[in-house]
Amino acid sequence: EEEEELELEEENDKSDGEGELIVDEEQNIGYDTVCAICDNGGEILPCEGRCLRSFHATIEAGRDSLCDSLGYTITQVNAFPNFYCENCKHKKHQCFACGRLGSSDESSNPEVFPCVTANCGHYYHPKCVARLLYPGTDPKQEAMRKNIATEKTFV
Repeated sequence: EEEEELELEEENDKSDGEGELIVDEEQNIGYDTVCAICDNGGEILPCEGRCLRSFHATIEAGRDSLCDSLGYTITQVNAFPNFYCENCKHKKHQCFACGRLGSSDESSNPEVFPCVTANCGHYYHPKCVARLLYPGTDPKQEAMRKNIATEKTFV
């Protein structure tokens, strides 16, 4: 595995005195190319969980886009063997349709389920995805909701 160092501006290096941010370029494949907080690109850190989101990890990385960032130092970021966002760590994700948080923990009655499309990363409540796919009073809606909750997946 090759690691490639990203060049940071000299002022960034001096501001925290903690070196350069090292990112494995292979990790970026399939992950969001913009920050989940501010929707801008730049130096972002991908979550290695199922959500596929990326974040400005340091204040410096998010400065140009006025992003709050995750607030880590470069040293902290470089020390991560793997980075998982708080949602993936705690297995709680927002439904992409309604925005409500739900458990995605498969071992304890999950409330939201991941889209099966490999590069999606979105989670949905069974009822929400059924309403999106079968709007109104379509009788297929309830069958779809039950199927998702039972099989824990949908296409």
